[in-house]
Amino acid sequence: MERYKLKFKKSTILYLVFFAAFIRPEYLVRMSKVKLFYDLLKITMMAFIPLIFTLKRKPLSKFTILWFVFEAWIVFVTVFRGADISFAINQALTVCTIALFFDMYSDDMRHVCKVLYRFLGLLIFINFVTLLVFPAGMYVTGVTNTASENWFLGFKNKHMIYFLPFVGLNLILGNLEGFTWKNFVMLAIVLFSALFAGSSTIILCLALILIVGFMPFVRKNYKVFNMYSYFGLSIVLFILIPLLRLQYLFSFLIVTVLNKGIDLTYRTNLWDLALREIREHPIIGWGEQSVDVKHLLYHSHSIISAHNQILEYLYIGGIVLLTLYIIINLLLAKKLTGMRRFGFIQVASGMYLALQVALIAEVYTDASIYMIYFILWYIDRLNGRSE
Repeated sequence: MERYKLKFKKSTILYLVFFAAFIRPEYLVRMSKVKLFYDLLKITMMAFIPLIFTLKRKPLSKFTILWFVFEAWIVFVTVFRGADISFAINQALTVCTIALFFDMYSDDMRHVCKVLYRFLGLLIFINFVTLLVFPAGMYVTGVTNTASENWFLGFKNKHMIYFLPFVGLNLILGNLEGFTWKNFVMLAIVLFSALFAGSSTIILCLALILIVGFMPFVRKNYKVFNMYSYFGLSIVLFILIPLLRLQYLFSFLIVTVLNKGIDLTYRTNLWDLALREIREHPIIGWGEQSVDVKHLLYHSHSIISAHNQILEYLYIGGIVLLTLYIIINLLLAKKLTGMRRFGFIQVASGMYLALQVALIAEVYTDASIYMIYFILWYIDRLNGRSE
C-alpha cells in the first residue's frame, strides 16, 4: 500500500497558492499590508480559476451548478433588499471559485487533498507554537466585550475552520494509505490545541469524528451510521434545540461535559431575535445585511450572525435558500451512502456529522468550510473512482 507522501508536481504550486488565497490566518490579516497582499492574491485566483476553467471547456457538475444557484439567490435577494451587495458578491465569487477549482481538478483529487492537508497542518503547527509561547493569548479583540483567547489562527472558536478539515483529511488519507506516526502526532497537536484553548464546540466535534474514525461498532454498522442518518440527525437537532428549545434533554452534555450554560452562552436569545426577523420575510429572506444592521439586530457590538446555520440561511434567503441547501445535502447523502461500506467514506461522513453538529450553534462563511462540501462530493476520486 502506498504510504502517505506528497509528491511535488507542477500543480502543487497552484494548489498551494489557491489555498493560501482563501485560507488566511487571522493574526496575519490584522496587518494592513499583509491583508492587502492576501486580498490581491484572492482577486487573482477569482479571475484565474474561472478563466482556466473556461479555456479547458470542462462541463459544470450538477453539484457546482447548485452552489451557483445558491449563491445567485443570495445576491438577488440582497440586491432586492438594498442590503450589503459588496459582501454578497464577494462571498458568491468565493464559493463559486472554490466550486470551479474542485470541479476542474477533481481528477487530481488525492493530490489536492494532500496539499490542503499539508497546508492546514503547517498553519496548525504554527498556532500550536503560539499557544505554548503565549498561553494567555497573543492579542486582544473586541470593543466592549474584549477577548484575549486569540492566537495565530484567531479566536479560539475560529480554530474549527482549520481543525475539522485537517482531522478529516488526516483520517481519510490514513484509511486510504495507512497511518504513520506523523498522523498521530498531528492529531495529538490538534487535540491539545483544542483542549488548551477550551472551545467546547471544537472539542465535541473532534470527539465525534474520532469516534466515527476509530470505533469498530460505528464502522461495522454503516447501514445505520451514514450520511442519510447524519443529515436526518442534524434536522432533528435543529427542530429540538433552536426551534422547540428542548436543549435541556442534552443538559448533561451541555452543562456537565461541555461546561456551558443551558442557554448555550446567550445563543437562545440570538435565535429568538433571528426568528422574529425571519417571520417578517419567510419566503425570500432579508439578504446579506451590513455589519451595522446585524449589530442592531442582535443587540451587540460583536455578534453578526444567528449562531445557527439553518436560521442564518432562513434569515438571508428564506425558505427558497433553505430548500436549495437541503437539496445540496441530500445529493451529498445519496452519493456517499452508496459507498458507505468503505472506511474512508465512513470517516468522510463523520466529518460531515461533526460539521452539522457545529452548525447547530455556529455560523461559518469561511472558505475552508465550503471546501469540506466539495471534498465530500469528489471523495470517490481519492480511490480512483469517478462520479
